[in-house]
Amino acid sequence: MIGSLQPYQDAQVLTGLIRRIEYQGLLHGPQRQADEEMLCILTRQMRLVLGTPQPVRG
Repeated sequence: MIGSLQPYQDAQVLTGLIRRIEYQGLLHGPQRQADEEMLCILTRQMRLVLGTPQPVRG
């Protein structure tokens, strides 16, 4: 996270998430529902890292 006291650990979490998403894609191939779920997870993590607010869901 920007301004984090533990940037190395934060980078490890993000890198691990990206690797997991890539690996699942290789194992299962394209799956629309799974792809959308992984995109939501990755987007959330990136927002946490960058310190941007979550959009309000209606």
